[in-house]
Amino acid sequence: MKKILKITGIVLGMVLLLLLLAPMLFKGTLEDLLKKHINENLDAKVAWEEMDLSFFRSFPDVAVVIKNFSVVTNYPFQGDTLASGASLKLEMGITQLFRSDDEPIKIDALQLDDALINIKIDSLGNANYDIALKSEEIDNSETSKANDDSFTFDLNHYEINNSRINYLDESSKTYLILKKVNHMGNGDFSLDNLELKTETDALVSFRIDDIEYFNENSISLVADFQLDLKNQKYTFLENKAKINELPLTFDGFVKVNENDTQLDLTFKTPSSDFKNFLAIIPKKYVKNLKGVTTTGDFTVDGVLTGMINENHIPKMDIKIRSKNASFKYPDLPKAVKNISIDIQLKNETGLEKDTYLNIGGLTFKIDDEIFSVKGSIRNLTENALVNLEIKGTLDLANVERVLPIELEQDLSGIFKANVTTRFDMHSVETEQYQNIRTTGTASLTNFTYRDDAFRDEINISEVSVKMSSGNITLNKLNATIGQTDISASGNIQNLIPWVMAKQDLKGHFNVRSNTFNINDFMASEDTSLKEKSSGSNSNESEEGIKIPDFLDVTIDFIVNKVIYDNVLLENTKGTVRIVDETAILSNVTSKAFGGNLAFSGNVSTKQATPTFTMNLDLQEID
Repeated sequence: MKKILKITGIVLGMVLLLLLLAPMLFKGTLEDLLKKHINENLDAKVAWEEMDLSFFRSFPDVAVVIKNFSVVTNYPFQGDTLASGASLKLEMGITQLFRSDDEPIKIDALQLDDALINIKIDSLGNANYDIALKSEEIDNSETSKANDDSFTFDLNHYEINNSRINYLDESSKTYLILKKVNHMGNGDFSLDNLELKTETDALVSFRIDDIEYFNENSISLVADFQLDLKNQKYTFLENKAKINELPLTFDGFVKVNENDTQLDLTFKTPSSDFKNFLAIIPKKYVKNLKGVTTTGDFTVDGVLTGMINENHIPKMDIKIRSKNASFKYPDLPKAVKNISIDIQLKNETGLEKDTYLNIGGLTFKIDDEIFSVKGSIRNLTENALVNLEIKGTLDLANVERVLPIELEQDLSGIFKANVTTRFDMHSVETEQYQNIRTTGTASLTNFTYRDDAFRDEINISEVSVKMSSGNITLNKLNATIGQTDISASGNIQNLIPWVMAKQDLKGHFNVRSNTFNINDFMASEDTSLKEKSSGSNSNESEEGIKIPDFLDVTIDFIVNKVIYDNVLLENTKGTVRIVDETAILSNVTSKAFGGNLAFSGNVSTKQATPTFTMNLDLQEID
């Protein structure tokens, strides 16, 4: 018995010694094989900091761990990082280490941790992931042919942890970013047909040109797929998906062909609870849905069918609908009622330019105030054609009374609108105002606004605008800031471009004021940061006039009293042109110091220290 135990101990010791020594014996061989395979098949610089071989991490399999790796592309994406990561683990059976040189090593499992995958397609259609050496660059000898199959990925399990995927297509201006990607799959990839079980979660941002569809929305998917690897057809089986907290189920397949990709997919919400609508709104606006009471329904139904290639996208019909719904948060005083949603995204031709959004109606009610929007946006991906009708009343203060939202500043004021507008985005961007057709009225009353450019808050008691074809009239503007009161009327050239394209506001206005205190327009500025570089620890603040950078206007003004520090100007009138943070004064007359004063000049606040030039004409001064 002792002899048996002794022999057993010796055998176990030898096995243990072999397990300890094997990494040193086989590590160099595997690393050389991997480098050779890369050099013979990839046109890229592939590097790693360290490669480990272990028999203990995945016993009885062998684990190869490649640490701190990177894949850097060559021309035409010279120096770009296609992929990098903290570690890549490959698992294989122990017998794979004893394969002959002409036999491929079979990989059973793969794990990728803390990786970055950076996919880019330039405006000419070149893809940075197209790094495989072309057939004419590869030696067609039997040796090379064998080396081309140095590894086979007959996976049973794979996973990606805490990784990021960037996708940029410059030609279509498509941007996709997946952050905090965690994905795993289980299936036998040695088979031509297999069932793959997957779990995925990520934060998704997606936009086409300037239209943002997702902004770090949480997406999760637990799905089973039927994979036909030979024909590259992937079919949805049982699955559950969530966008934020919106549940969806999918049916259909995706098939990858040589020159295109074929889609036949449908998706829908499995239930019609109106909470599904709140679930799709980013969490920073809706917070926790626990305790929220809802009525009515909300459904999403979509169909995607057709081909994806250079000239086509799938035909689509995506409907988002709700009828007579409501919601109320338990800790907030007001409810949103009579919610109706009828939105359809459709493409009937498979041509990208024919995609359009139809807003049959978007209506809601807070207290007795009803607000509604309807219209359409056609030619979405090129020169968008917008046709909208906005009608209703909205108390801005109610935003915080119905949603648990934290705003940078409190909202107040009553907004009323009865507006119809038609325009194309090219006309907006190129200032072809004659092509912007807007009619109706809009007003805002009792609105308070705070801006860093001003020391005091701005109180707008009333502003009303009337719009007709080719003409936008500012009927009335009454506002105060500090001691200053302003009453204005005039014409606005570009209200829609100012709102939608962030252009400077252009117009010609008549302004009246009883008291205009220039000190009210001083901007306070903490100068401590500026002075740190010179060794000063002062926390004093300095004040300076700040001319808004979004104005491109001409103003004819009459002011009874102008106050600047201890200087008083009376019966001041003239013209000021404001553009590029500069006020150009002309034909200004006033009474001061017991006499008459006339002057012209300009004041610029574009630099940190304001600059000015002035021509003065003084008469009968005491």
